[in-house]
Amino acid sequence: MGLEPTTLSQGLLKEVTDVAEKYAERCDKSKIPCTSLWIQKKETPSQSNGVKSPETTPV
Repeated sequence: MGLEPTTLSQGLLKEVTDVAEKYAERCDKSKIPCTSLWIQKKETPSQSNGVKSPETTPV
């Protein structure tokens, strides 16, 4: 008893890509944040109570 993955057909994927390319100039890129939620941001001194983390040097 295995799981059957739901996949997109090549035709549907091609259609979505064509529409995206057709209207790409209408995109307001300032509304799309260029960030990754899985990457943690470095703490600033104000976030860590003013104490800087120790510097590490490569060995």
